[in-house]
Amino acid sequence: MSATSPKRKANTAVSRAEQEKDRLVRQARSQVQTSHLTPLKIYLIIYNALSLLLWTYILIVITTFILTPRSSPISIPSRWLFPQSDLVDRLYAHFGGSCQYHNLGETVKWTQTLAVFDVLHAVLGLVRSSPGTALSQVASRLWAVWGVVELVPSSGNHPLYATMVLAWSVAEVLRYSFYTSSLFGYQIGLIDWLRYNAFYILYPVGASSEAFLSYSTLPPLSTFHLPSLFSSLSSLSTILVHLPTNIRTALISSSLGRAVLWRATKSILEDKMKMRWSWMEVLRLILFFLWWPCEFSS
Repeated sequence: MSATSPKRKANTAVSRAEQEKDRLVRQARSQVQTSHLTPLKIYLIIYNALSLLLWTYILIVITTFILTPRSSPISIPSRWLFPQSDLVDRLYAHFGGSCQYHNLGETVKWTQTLAVFDVLHAVLGLVRSSPGTALSQVASRLWAVWGVVELVPSSGNHPLYATMVLAWSVAEVLRYSFYTSSLFGYQIGLIDWLRYNAFYILYPVGASSEAFLSYSTLPPLSTFHLPSLFSSLSSLSTILVHLPTNIRTALISSSLGRAVLWRATKSILEDKMKMRWSWMEVLRLILFFLWWPCEFSS
């Protein structure tokens, strides 16, 4: 099992990349190639050009941030996610804190939100992209910016935020350059080659950064006391079983007895649920084990 698992993962990653490559070819062919400007073509040119400018700006900002030497270390939470070493410590400190750099976090949030139009274009048939594929990618990124970074602002200081934005911005600059040039009837060989082949690197980096950035916002799993909760409720049922039959029957059948049992159960629940996990954190944990593996295997 352990010998075939890496090979299987590699095959699924290549398969996913090939599917994306085919999708891009179909979408490029779907762009209007006529010499005259129709209202639809003008709209698509404006949308793709605007998206290209925004993501180019983001790419410049995140690249400048990465290349800028750090004068002082930045305090970043969730250090436990990475192993301790001098190199990791230096990289961790260097890549941390990008969200506040030139208001990068807000720019990324709203620029990525603009991508909902990619889904609308696919749904309305303005382009031949698969609505399901477009929705999957956009939803994953919207969850990262709104469900993770927006709700846990400190996660914007995490190094994975920088790698996530870097992968996104490179991919989107290539993608919107590809679409914009196609709308004008041009094909740029270098852009085409990079768009098809950079995906093999950018997709794993971006998707993994999204997933583990979300995971980094979670409290340690040791603080999730769900087993203790079940054991406490089990103890309550054990007490009921060992009570005399007439007393147990009276408790269950009478309104006063049920009220006593409810208060006892509620007290146990309140005591055991006094932990650091919110429902949103539980949702992030579930999505970590379900969402991003599906992204790689689909």
